[in-house]
Amino acid sequence: EQPLTEHLVSVARLVELSLCLWDLPKGARAKLINVSENVTFMIEASDGFKAILRVHRENYHSRRAIECELAWIDALAKDELILTPRYYLGKDGDGIQESITNTGETQQFMVLFHFLEGCAPKEDGDLRRGYVALGEIAAKCHLHVLTWEKSTPFCRLVWDVENVFGTN
Repeated sequence: EQPLTEHLVSVARLVELSLCLWDLPKGARAKLINVSENVTFMIEASDGFKAILRVHRENYHSRRAIECELAWIDALAKDELILTPRYYLGKDGDGIQESITNTGETQQFMVLFHFLEGCAPKEDGDLRRGYVALGEIAAKCHLHVLTWEKSTPFCRLVWDVENVFGTN
């Protein structure tokens, strides 16, 4: 475990070294935009290219769990149920890229997503329409997953009461 500022410097260095894993425009640069469960970067180039790079938290999701997430993203996009950001394949043809962390002990998984324009809701604005839209999206996803044929074995985190609020 290292302090957050040191961790972010390490992740930023790892990202700069890893941009070569995708076929990006010349001069593409990474800028940190969010730190939560994962670390997220905006990738931009002078030709207007934009993408979102998600660097998965170490030892949190397995490669198989990320593969299952990408499979569902593919299915949602194919069925045109909701606007779903696609992801770029790396130069090796895989949607999941990995790099060894600076400590050399663990693999860091990364996925590069297409950029979708948007903006965060204003805290002092009327949020009701946004929540209605979010409810519609959640309902469509729920109905979709009930009939979608998942790959085997299907692996994702379970967000039940025990895992969210329990000892785990």
